[in-house]
Amino acid sequence: QPKAELQLALGKEQQKHAILVERSEQLDLVAKRRGEIAEKHVKTSPADVALLASEVRDRTQQVVELLAEIDELQRAAASRSERDPSGRRKSHPPTASTPSRDLLEDAAEALVKVQLRCEDMERQRTVIEKDLLQRQGESWGQELAALHAELSRKTAQL
Repeated sequence: QPKAELQLALGKEQQKHAILVERSEQLDLVAKRRGEIAEKHVKTSPADVALLASEVRDRTQQVVELLAEIDELQRAAASRSERDPSGRRKSHPPTASTPSRDLLEDAAEALVKVQLRCEDMERQRTVIEKDLLQRQGESWGQELAALHAELSRKTAQL
């Protein structure tokens, strides 16, 4: 029966890992889509960027929560596996590198990558906003110069 519990815990961990992988892929797709929009110099509103940043923060929080739950399940499984059916501790120590530990390390590494990607996107957003403001300022300057020229022309006609 303890083996069945361990298999159940492992199944839950694998399911959580699959969720983490799926969310990571979703983030990559969202980031890629946003990157393509930025590359085409399409005007990106600050609200869109804020929404994306909010989504990344929410998903990062979900990843952190899942990692904490995985860690808790691993500790519970390790404490159950360290005892034999009579309730005594087994003499051999647990292995340092288990498949579930590797999954946890992979998930932590993916989390760090997502956070770095979020920071990079934030920097890109700042650059894009600055560029858009500069373009808008230049456009307004040209429009103002045209209005001044038209005003001067009409004043001269009077």
